[in-house]
Amino acid sequence: MGGVPSDKQPEKSVATLRGSVLVVGTLASFVLFGVAQEALTKTKYGKDEEKFGFTTFLVVLQSAGNALVAGMLLLVSYGSKAELTGGVPLKEWIIVALAYLGAHKFGLWSLLYIPFPLQVMTKSCKTVPVMLGEIILAGAKPGAQKIVSVLVMTAGIGIFLVYKPSKKGVSGAGLEMTADTALGLGLVLAALVCDGVYGPYQNRICKEAKAKSGEDLSPYHLMFNMNFYQGVFALVMVGGKVATGGKNELSQVQDFVTRNPDVMPMLIQFSFAMALGNIFIYQLQRDFGALVVTTTTTFRKFLSVLASSLPTEGLCKWVPLLPHGVCDISSFPGCALISCATISGFGNAIAPIQWVGVALVICAKPTATTICAVTGLDAPKSKVE
Repeated sequence: MGGVPSDKQPEKSVATLRGSVLVVGTLASFVLFGVAQEALTKTKYGKDEEKFGFTTFLVVLQSAGNALVAGMLLLVSYGSKAELTGGVPLKEWIIVALAYLGAHKFGLWSLLYIPFPLQVMTKSCKTVPVMLGEIILAGAKPGAQKIVSVLVMTAGIGIFLVYKPSKKGVSGAGLEMTADTALGLGLVLAALVCDGVYGPYQNRICKEAKAKSGEDLSPYHLMFNMNFYQGVFALVMVGGKVATGGKNELSQVQDFVTRNPDVMPMLIQFSFAMALGNIFIYQLQRDFGALVVTTTTTFRKFLSVLASSLPTEGLCKWVPLLPHGVCDISSFPGCALISCATISGFGNAIAPIQWVGVALVICAKPTATTICAVTGLDAPKSKVE
């Protein structure tokens, strides 16, 4: 009889369930991280209403949190036999960590020259260089449906961000190409190149490690080494002397925290949310590859933008029911966590045409399936990915 053998069906079901859990965990954790990041950087602290704008220090902070959690998990998993490098040569970890740092730093640097919506729109196309990187660096052969799904999702996010209303209420304004714009886009391009290197290079490291030892590399090895070495390089950057002779970024952060100690809980929340998300994302990276990770995190970025667009007073603005919780007793444990008032954002407006982008992102997979079926791109092959 045709079809999948019965003993393979449970394995496939378990893999599907595992993948679904990892995707949902990644989305939930990183949406919380995105909200924490926006809250941290948008909040005005102290009587002088200062904003926390030390982006390289944030890279150090998230790297330290992720490396610490990963190191603890390695010790729990392997005990005294834990090998932090996973048997991978140091050179390989340095290459992937530098690309990881570059993706973060170039992306943040570009914001000095181009508007945030343009930066995010361009950065959201990272699925394309990652897919190319998987083909070149990891020898992957993505199927037609996966390729089309990536392109549909990228188009949806592009529409959403291109038509994002400006502060003046104008959406879809034309792009003026100036020297600053060209430099900013060049920095985003550099970030995209780094995106196309570090994800697929992780796949390559995993394949080589398994071929050498016969065992799968733990996702915690990826999480620890990527973040540890990225943190080392970022720490050198924040601790380095500035050319103008002023204080370096690390000293400026210390002064900021001294003036505004209430920023500490937000820094802890930022670091915790990132570490939790990385536990899911590195497992997803090892088991399902860089392209699946990038598609998931791209969708996560989209969800973060939507979360940011919720009214500041919470969903009570749209659903004015039980603002103190489902039992209408705000002091009862758990009520505040599920009340309409607590599901809030930063009040960013969404233009009607942006919902076209929403539909494309949410329906990327079925849309790709339909396109491939109509065009014949999903014709059976001898080997399907």
